[in-house]
Amino acid sequence: MSDPSRGFDETIAASSVSGTSSASLTAQTLVAGRYEILSLLGAGGMGTVYKARDVELDEIVALKVLRRELVRDAGMLDRFRREVKLARRVTHKNVARSHDIGEHDGEKFLTMEYVEGEPLSTVLARDGRLPISEVVRIATAICEGLAAAHQAGVVHRDLKPDNVLVASDGRVVITDFGIARAHDPGSVTRTQGLPVGTPAYMAPEQVEGAADIDGRADIYALGVILYELFTGRVPWQGDSPYAVAAARLVTPPPDPRARGVSDEAARIVMRCLERRPDARYASAHEVAEALATVPRDATVVTPSTIAPPTPSTPRPATLFSPVPGTKSVAVLPLRNGGPPDDEYLADGLTEDLIDLLSTTPGLRVRPRGTVMHLRGVTRDVREVGQELGVDVVVEGSVRKAGAGIRVTVRVLSVADGFQLWAKRFDRNAADVLAVSDEVAEAVAGALTVEAQPGARPAKADPAALDLFLRARHEYHRFDAASSMRAVELLDEARAIAPNDPQILTAYTLARVRLWFFGGEGSAELAREVAERAVTLAPDRGDTRCALAAVKFQEGDLPGAIHDLRRALVLSPALADAHDIMGRILAETGPASQAIHHLETAARLDPDFSHLTWSVARVRALTGAWKEANRLMDGMLDDEQRVSFGWITAARLAAWQRDETRIRKLLAHPQLLAGASPPALFILHLALDPEPTADVLSVVTRTLGAAHTSWRTLSFLHQAQAEVALAQGKVDDAFAELEAATNAGLIDVLFLDGCPIFDRMRGDPRWAPIRARVGARVKLVHDALRD
Repeated sequence: MSDPSRGFDETIAASSVSGTSSASLTAQTLVAGRYEILSLLGAGGMGTVYKARDVELDEIVALKVLRRELVRDAGMLDRFRREVKLARRVTHKNVARSHDIGEHDGEKFLTMEYVEGEPLSTVLARDGRLPISEVVRIATAICEGLAAAHQAGVVHRDLKPDNVLVASDGRVVITDFGIARAHDPGSVTRTQGLPVGTPAYMAPEQVEGAADIDGRADIYALGVILYELFTGRVPWQGDSPYAVAAARLVTPPPDPRARGVSDEAARIVMRCLERRPDARYASAHEVAEALATVPRDATVVTPSTIAPPTPSTPRPATLFSPVPGTKSVAVLPLRNGGPPDDEYLADGLTEDLIDLLSTTPGLRVRPRGTVMHLRGVTRDVREVGQELGVDVVVEGSVRKAGAGIRVTVRVLSVADGFQLWAKRFDRNAADVLAVSDEVAEAVAGALTVEAQPGARPAKADPAALDLFLRARHEYHRFDAASSMRAVELLDEARAIAPNDPQILTAYTLARVRLWFFGGEGSAELAREVAERAVTLAPDRGDTRCALAAVKFQEGDLPGAIHDLRRALVLSPALADAHDIMGRILAETGPASQAIHHLETAARLDPDFSHLTWSVARVRALTGAWKEANRLMDGMLDDEQRVSFGWITAARLAAWQRDETRIRKLLAHPQLLAGASPPALFILHLALDPEPTADVLSVVTRTLGAAHTSWRTLSFLHQAQAEVALAQGKVDDAFAELEAATNAGLIDVLFLDGCPIFDRMRGDPRWAPIRARVGARVKLVHDALRD
């Protein structure tokens, strides 16, 4: 941890990234003393593109920095120089103009015309298939730009929606002639042994590495773009880029008419996609002339067997999946510049900033669980960013001083270390979360996206806010004592700010977690607080998740599923929602969906790493014992995580009747030290159906304690049924299963998959129990399908 007496500027200097300019933290990088970096536009195979201001001419330009590993290659550097010469041959409104080439601290860069707008790939990702009139307009403009380039002897060779910009005034512009080459039949068409181009849009001759690439390769790429514009999808899909590229060598292009495209349009697409170059249109002018014959008001008839894209239908986002036009961000844990007791403040601001940026369209933000292990770690920021697979890293520090705080944040490009933005905030404690809003807005601007307006109150009470941040810090420790402290802190915060949805939501989740650990809870109060939070903020995922948590504890599973689904639409990276959904489905199935949500929760938040035990249990109950045992062995080697799963580990070993595993568990230091008397009992019982009186008395006291939660009661009767079966008492086992069912049992995976029940399933008493549990499970599955 840094010395609190050191200023922020010293702290930053001590952890500065090698290769980053030494410009002031309050200014953006000045490249070559002339171009001021304003924001990140995008990154591609050749390099990173920024929006920059030419301070000499006071003009906005696009500045592309060549990737460092390419600069080391003399041949690639020559190609980069040729880009300027080639692009300068082309002067047309539908082609971005190139200006200059230069160097900055060993970085080679190119400046070109800046076009205010968005890539065609972003338009397609957002809108899907486009109206025919718009397709014809965009494609005709591309044809005109290509025709001008081909007439100047320049072949683009990487034409794709990412390299076509749709300006805010409607102009369509081809950009990034990064692998363009003057047509030369003897020229080499491979780079570092690989075909040049983007697999989904490469012509067959490019895939094969032919030496005679000409403008007809661009015609083929235009055909792929046309197919995508007309249908909303690319013609070839596969598990890898190379599979996609190779598919066009062995299979004909799919007929667009099968996806509802008119005959006139389909004929143009299919001719562009001809396998042999000489079978395609001879020029971009010919394609434009053909497009002019397509009726602008043609009706697209979608066959009933095809589900057309419906981008307007809300659906949850997919975690970590790249979307064209998006930029990826990692917010590293903010450093605490004060005493250890202030660690909660740095953690709280880090989490809040991640949450805010995660709601910003156009950004993919690494969730909290993937970055918190870096807290207190001193490493090269760009190296960390590359490991996390992001374009941009946000880092900084927090220091509390009396009633005020100082927060300093900077935004760095991972590709080249350029500083996109930096600022220091000196605020009162009451404005601490407002800093997150300002930072999120600035980060969004630095990444050329628009931040979502904040939904929190304009100004929180400083005492309530401090209590909230302290409580959230306790909540993330995930143990009974910390949960109790979180509830107590949030009770105080709630008394000060009774209408703050963040505080109400946090209180509800902490109260429900305390239930999980066996603490007292008031269902009526928890529901009242959760419903109040939803009323105050109905479009926040966390409020819906809190209400779902209460419904889950109350036994209203369909209601919980309904709120969880809504929560995950609003906040796809909400670990608590994945956790609750996973735990419900781990008992009701489907097993695959249960595992998906459990693993997602554990990936999003390190506090949920113990859910691996639940995944192991689901694997075991579905017959995947090898995988279940592999997961258990990994958890048993982790001293911290094993403490959460002793009962699960003991039960699974007993179900398998694996004496070797049972004795290995009995010899574990934690069990020998008394970590879990019930687990110890289960293991002894598996070896000896008649355990000693001392061991039996321990488990009797543990399992016989008074409990009010339906889930706890149901589980305890399940455990007693297992004990009865181990002792050969089948009638007692049925009695316990009947009691579990009366308490609200939903664990159909347990009934159907646990091997100890093999001797009971043929008994007439089994079917009624299974039917009652199955009826409850059906309500859950109906809610999932609703």
